[in-house]
Order: sequence, then structure tokens, then C-alpha cells
Amino acid sequence: MRTQCEQVLGHLKAGRVITSMQSFRLYEITRLPDRIRDLRLKGHRIHSAMCKLPSGKRVAVYSLA
Repeated sequence: MRTQCEQVLGHLKAGRVITSMQSFRLYEITRLPDRIRDLRLKGHRIHSAMCKLPSGKRVAVYSLA
């Protein structure tokens, strides 16, 4: 079984972006910002941007830089 960091990194390396809600739905990861921090500490360049949803809520969207 792959670790949560491996799952997130694989998702990003496939050219996709990820949000906390997607990480929960796809991989049952509840603390995506912590996994992003872990990956950054390992040297991965991950970009984050705030995106506004149609509901008006703002969420962080992560991608490889």
C-alpha cells in the first residue's frame, strides 16, 4: 500500500491538481496541507493557489511547480 504522500505525489505527477476535498474523496486523506508540507520538506516544489468556488468558499489548490 502506498503512503498518503506517495498517493498525493502520484496524483500531482500525473499533471492534475488537488484540493483537500478531492484528497478525502479519492484517497481518504483528511489533512492534505500536512502531506503537502511533508512533500515540500522532502524537496518537492508544490505550488498552492487560492480558488473561489461557485458557493463563494475559498479553497487551496495544489499543483507541481
